[in-house]
Amino acid sequence: EDNWEFDIIHKTYITGYTPEVLIKNSNHGIPTLAGLKERDFGQGLGFRYSHFYDDAILSVDLAALSTDGWVADFFYSQLIPYRNWDIYLGAGFTHYSENVTGYFVGVDKNEVSTERSFYNPGSSYKAQLEIFARYPVSKSWSFNGGITQSYYSTAYRNSPLIEKQHLTQVMLGALYV
Repeated sequence: EDNWEFDIIHKTYITGYTPEVLIKNSNHGIPTLAGLKERDFGQGLGFRYSHFYDDAILSVDLAALSTDGWVADFFYSQLIPYRNWDIYLGAGFTHYSENVTGYFVGVDKNEVSTERSFYNPGSSYKAQLEIFARYPVSKSWSFNGGITQSYYSTAYRNSPLIEKQHLTQVMLGALYV
């Protein structure tokens, strides 16, 4: 429709990790990850509802993840044109089911060690704020840049596998059209 759409989507909601690779590529050992099982990517198949406003979009995802859990993801983005820049301000909220949270930051009984205790978390969430900008350099090329600040609930922070409750990501790139 003109102001909304309903889609079937496949998306990676959470990045997986291989503890051995993280340890190998670090400057120092990471004892809390030693002997831990690999965590696959949290890919989901689900539905997305998007509602379009004049200069904004609201999207809502509901997906079943490959890790036997589910995720509900809400994101709002507002376009602010400024001269030749397109600036997007965004805010999001993601709810992870108990199974998803347990898979990624939980510690099973067979993974307990002197460096990490058993941890069976409940459901969790992530809240995020984002600013993203695009500037056309030429007719075919655009510069992209942005920063995202994410805050994870205490179900993540209390895990012996996690050091920080906040995550800052910076994105820079070029786009050819």
